[in-house]
Amino acid sequence: MEEFSDPSIRDVSYNSVLSKFKIAIDNWEDLNFLIRKTEIYILRHKDTLDETRKKTYF
Repeated sequence: MEEFSDPSIRDVSYNSVLSKFKIAIDNWEDLNFLIRKTEIYILRHKDTLDETRKKTYF
C-alpha cells in the first residue's frame, strides 16, 4: 500500500491508480464493501454536492 502514499502517484491517471488500488484490496471484503457504498452514496447525491466537491469527484 506504500505505492499509493507516494506523492509521485499524482502524475498517474486516476483510472490507472483506481484499478491498481482495487486489485490491491481485492482480498479485503469489508473494505471493498465500504468503498462501493461510498461510490453509490456519491452518485446518488451528486446533485446536492457543492461545485467544489463535484469537480473533485467527477
